[in-house]
Parts: sequence; structure tokens; C-alpha cells
Amino acid sequence: EWASGGAGDGGEGRGAILVVNTHLFYHPMASHIRMLQVAAILEEVRAASAEWASLLPAGVRPALVMVGDLNSEPDTGAIRYLASGQVASSHPEWEAHAAFAWGDADEEVETEGGAEGDASEKVGG
Repeated sequence: EWASGGAGDGGEGRGAILVVNTHLFYHPMASHIRMLQVAAILEEVRAASAEWASLLPAGVRPALVMVGDLNSEPDTGAIRYLASGQVASSHPEWEAHAAFAWGDADEEVETEGGAEGDASEKVGG
């Protein structure tokens, strides 16, 4: 049961609201990183929720409000993970963005096939 409280509860509820604010990594070729960020955030939410639940009446968990810039479209893995709690290992974003590399603009980065290129080409900069 989620915590209740505030207007309309007759003063009977004793609750808490857990607010999570995030700004996920922006790069269009890094949706797999956003999936990992969502997984890490949800682990922290579970831990914080359990901690707060220990301060609330038995069986009551704090209400959760998650806000922020997810840099994700509705059909992406990050949103799927938020909605269902899982993303299949066969999700196309894992493979499609596996070649993503981050480096200094002057640094040469080896890509999947062994070719080298300017890192700025790979990170949009």
C-alpha cells in the first residue's frame, strides 16, 4: 500500500513522498547507457523506499514521484525499463549502440571493425 496523506484523507494517513529528479545522458547513440542509468536509479529508489517505509506504519511505502529529462522516446529501452522493470537482452538498443565511444575531440578512437576516426565524429562534437 502506498502512503496516503494530505487533502482529502481525513487526517488519518501518515505518509511520505519520495521525489526523484534525474537528467539522463543526452547522446543519441547512447540509449544503452540511459537504460543502465535507469536501472541504477531504480535500485537507489528501492533502497530509499525501504528506508522510508521503516519509518511509516506497517505495510505503507512512500509514494513515488519521478521527474526529469529522460532524453528518451516512448519506445526506447529506458522507458520500457521504467514501465515494466525489465528490458530483454535482445532489445535492439543493446546491439545498435554497442559501438558508441566517448573520448576527447582530438583523440583517435578505434571503432568496431578496427577503423580509426576522430572521436568528435562519434560524439556529435
